[in-house]
Amino acid sequence: MSHDMRHRRITNGGTAEDAYNDTLLLFEAKLVLTNKILHHFLEMPLVLSSVEMFRANPQLATKLDYDRDVLHGYINQNFPRFNICQKTTVTAMFNVIAQGEGVVFYLDDPGGLGKTFVYSMLLALVQQDKHVAIGVASFGIATLLLEGGRTSHLVFKIPIALSRDSMCLIPMQSDFVELL
Repeated sequence: MSHDMRHRRITNGGTAEDAYNDTLLLFEAKLVLTNKILHHFLEMPLVLSSVEMFRANPQLATKLDYDRDVLHGYINQNFPRFNICQKTTVTAMFNVIAQGEGVVFYLDDPGGLGKTFVYSMLLALVQQDKHVAIGVASFGIATLLLEGGRTSHLVFKIPIALSRDSMCLIPMQSDFVELL
């Protein structure tokens, strides 16, 4: 794994340090699936600083380049507008995300009852907390209403015509995979 990362990073203008960090980040991403991180293993080296990470992956740098003042203003202006159910939902979802738990939420309501409003707030909270958040909707008006929203087909390169053998067309050795 480290050799592949080193070859890819150095041939794309990176350094051996970038390759080292990429390998650690990939390893940590796999550990997260088991609810662990590198810090849980004392003998493991730590990931380099976020400055190094930004240089290594411009997509990541772009996704973390939020205007914190704008996000703070959005949150302060809109959170009081939520009804009690929306406040409870957003708070519960954000707390799970902040704790790094692997949970799937499914928000279902008829159109016009505020699902996109809830998701927009959740995106703002996650982004303000200096984490990556990508607004994705399956289709419809939600993609236009979510800040930076895109369709799932566009973001995840899902083919429109699906068959039994369909696969997302995301190259395994790409900055987008590292972003995810």
